[in-house]
Amino acid sequence: MTARRTTIRQLPLTEVVDRDTPGATPVSITKPEGGAIYHTVPLAHPDTGKRRDARPQWVAGTFPLFPVVRLADGAPWAEANVWLIDMMESKSSPNMLTFASIADDLVAFRRYLDDEGIEWLTFPVNKRQRPTYRYSASIKLAVQAGELSPGVARRRMGAVVRFYRWLMTEAAFRAYSTTPERGFHA
Repeated sequence: MTARRTTIRQLPLTEVVDRDTPGATPVSITKPEGGAIYHTVPLAHPDTGKRRDARPQWVAGTFPLFPVVRLADGAPWAEANVWLIDMMESKSSPNMLTFASIADDLVAFRRYLDDEGIEWLTFPVNKRQRPTYRYSASIKLAVQAGELSPGVARRRMGAVVRFYRWLMTEAAFRAYSTTPERGFHA
């Protein structure tokens, strides 16, 4: 299998709660090594639509046709999907076609990483060995070979750069070079 995008017809945003919380729904995770059960409630109150968290009323509590970025094994790519949700929550009326396109760009990046055996969180001291630089070189070659249009290449690289910037600012991502004493913020 390869990384891919799937679509959830309606994604309700939820939060994890204690099992005793009114309206809590159990969610079961089954793995070969065992399972787990946790409980969630929707972020938007089912009757009023008002969010339970501190976000403004205009921020949606559900998203129709949510594009899920999946890894080669079928599992959701957590960081990519949280970034998509974060961006959607910043829009009063998110255009889901735009976000599907961004998800496709992340899928293309993930496929490249998987095909090349590149660890997406490892940033060597040599810039040319970093995942972002290697991907950029790869899509430039694809443009030169006529496999990608320059516009698609720019869009894909832009999505990858914005994703890493979000990781650094919002998710407190800190990349280290392969020589830990020369660590840096990516």
